Amino acid sequence: MYTYTSRTRSLLSLTTLLLITPTIGLAQTAVESPAPVVAPAPVVAPAPVVAPAPVVAPAPVVAPAPVVAPAPVAKSIDHSPVIAKVGNQQLTLTQLDGLIKAELEQAAQEYKQKLYEVRSQAIDEYISDEALKLELAQSSHQDIKSLFDAEVMSKVTPVTDAEVNLFYAENKERIGEASAEEVKPQIKGFLTQQKSREAVQSFVQETRLKYKARNLLEPPRVKVEALGFSKGPNDAPITIIEFADYECGYCSRAMESVESVMKKYPGKIRLVYRDYPLNFHPNATPAAIAARCAGAQGKFWEMHIKLFENQSQLTTENFITWAQELGLDLPKYEACARDPKVNEAIQADLKAGSAVGVSGTPAFFVNGISLSGAQPPEAFVQIIERELSRLQK
Repeated sequence: MYTYTSRTRSLLSLTTLLLITPTIGLAQTAVESPAPVVAPAPVVAPAPVVAPAPVVAPAPVVAPAPVVAPAPVAKSIDHSPVIAKVGNQQLTLTQLDGLIKAELEQAAQEYKQKLYEVRSQAIDEYISDEALKLELAQSSHQDIKSLFDAEVMSKVTPVTDAEVNLFYAENKERIGEASAEEVKPQIKGFLTQQKSREAVQSFVQETRLKYKARNLLEPPRVKVEALGFSKGPNDAPITIIEFADYECGYCSRAMESVESVMKKYPGKIRLVYRDYPLNFHPNATPAAIAARCAGAQGKFWEMHIKLFENQSQLTTENFITWAQELGLDLPKYEACARDPKVNEAIQADLKAGSAVGVSGTPAFFVNGISLSGAQPPEAFVQIIERELSRLQK
């Protein structure tokens, strides 16, 4: 849009000063005796003539700026290939991408994450191998196998009967009707392998630390809003955002890992829970409503734990029972459970999760770094340690 300006011309009028000339008069007296001669009045000099003020030239008239016509809007020409035809109608690749924009963005995010995971795994293998080579060079052993045999395997303690019996008791439901004696050899073999694997991992990690081996590949980060019930300091250096489903068995296991790392890093982690009820879990949304309505009375995490600990008993009757056990105001709780806004908030979480690439549960974002599935505490620790180190620089 163009703005036009104009100027006005001001003229100064010329003022002429009048020249004023005084009149000379003589005084006369009556004749009785000769009167003395009176000297004539002095002649007053005329006022000086004042020169007229100079004439100021008028300001030049500035021509208005020319009107510039707006540039024509170039029409976007779709040069992408035609990928479908139906009668006289056709669909181009650009048009298709516009129709599935959200899905493509999610696929791109998943690709970036997968690319990072593949590269990161390769880097971890590289730095572990190089650190072990340095350790081998400093030792008297001939090869890596002899190094492990001497420094790791020889120090693994044998599995005891008490450990076998404890494992059997904790996993009796999964084992079935077999007695402890019947499955003792299998349990012992499993626990021996587990101990050996943990000892190897510990030795490799210590060796990497000894030689300052680090994976410097920057992970992709996703901007996820930390909306929802949370625990931990608001200014904690680490924020874990969890998308989960109360009917998901993997989510229940993941809860234990999260609790473990929060204990390991007291005051340094803020956990934010967001709902992602899967459509094939009919009790997930009602359970999420129960948790939110308990949260409205300050008991979210207490209800949260009850729901995960009783995943096979997620019924409306039990929600009421647990609400009573938690000392909630039942009329307020029930009114909350009927409020459609609560379900709308759950659906908003579901939509937000899908927008950042969540397609299953549990899904975590540690300072924006994606971590999917029921991960062990070590997976969280690896990211947390790297983030704390980065923030201290």
